[in-house]
Amino acid sequence: DMFLDLFGGRADPIWLLNRLRSSATTDAAEPGVGVPPQLVLHGEDDNIVPVESSMAYARVAREFWGPDTVDLVIRPGDHGFDAELSKDTQWLREKLEKISLYWTR
Repeated sequence: DMFLDLFGGRADPIWLLNRLRSSATTDAAEPGVGVPPQLVLHGEDDNIVPVESSMAYARVAREFWGPDTVDLVIRPGDHGFDAELSKDTQWLREKLEKISLYWTR
């Protein structure tokens, strides 16, 4: 399983959320410092990965890293809905412009 190869752990649907919770420290100088902005796209009709999993990830990540670190976009469509998108898709271009400020400085 590619997920396990990349992240370790076990095939537990909330493993990543639990790992975030356990790694959070209360003595951090500034929450989210050094955390790159993330754009998470999810199809609301996804039949492979429940949309609630991305919603839970975004909620927990924002708690630990701050409200501006994760931008969750839920759009109509099934798993892989974003395969047809391009840089000319207006809403996507606007989202990418925002996070590209971090990567191009």
